[in-house]
Amino acid sequence: MSNLQSYQKYRMKKESSGFSIFKFILWIILIVVIIWIFKGCFGGSSEVANTNQSANENVNGETNVNAENLDNENIDSSLNQSTDFDLDNCTSIFSRGQNRKEITLTFNAASKTSNLTTLMDILKTSNVPASFFFTGELAEESANEINNVASQGFSIYNLSYSYAHVANLSADELSEELSKTEAAVKEATGVSTKPFFRPPYGETGGEVFETAIEEGYCPVTWTVDAFDWDTDRTAEEAKNRVLDSLKDGTIVVMQVGTSLVPEFLQDLINEVKNQGYEFVDLATILTP
Repeated sequence: MSNLQSYQKYRMKKESSGFSIFKFILWIILIVVIIWIFKGCFGGSSEVANTNQSANENVNGETNVNAENLDNENIDSSLNQSTDFDLDNCTSIFSRGQNRKEITLTFNAASKTSNLTTLMDILKTSNVPASFFFTGELAEESANEINNVASQGFSIYNLSYSYAHVANLSADELSEELSKTEAAVKEATGVSTKPFFRPPYGETGGEVFETAIEEGYCPVTWTVDAFDWDTDRTAEEAKNRVLDSLKDGTIVVMQVGTSLVPEFLQDLINEVKNQGYEFVDLATILTP
């Protein structure tokens, strides 16, 4: 009997001890669950806030960097360009600029745009401003390309609508050529072609000057033609033609669509700079 009583006491003690351990484990589990629920309700929002803050910092950081880059791009693409020109200073058709050690590069775009990107890359890399004269017809056909010229910070001016022999046109016909080009360029770029007009082929007779002034344009030809359109010339010959004619206030004309200009443009820029000339925009070189 004593053995049975001893066994029963042992069993009761064992069961009591097991039950206590089980209760302890349950309490631990319950506490862990409560902590987990608490963190889910309150701690999560803090983590989200921290995550959002980090995201905002990243976004703001990227935005600031992008804005900074954009500002730098704007500074680079402005290329010291000025659109201020007083038409009162236009008393005749200009073929060269002021008597200062300055030079300006101009490009005619009447039929092709294939070299535009290459030319602009060279100009921007060298930090050289330039002016592009477009016909209205080409502006209509190549709206994206001409818009890219404007967005890169280069000046766009009027080359007539159809590259017409303007000396043979009446005042009304020339006015229409100018106004149609203005409309086409504005449609493509949002900018005006004023205040400069280049008479195709350099024709300055008839009523060209008077009509251009009435329409808000100053007619501009050039000091030296690179003759890059001449298929019998080499790139070296075209470059040397410009260098041989270099003087204060030189206005150079080249063609966007010819294959020679991309070949010699960088060398031309380098050699002109070595001679101490400053590249400026058209408005600057023509302003007294």
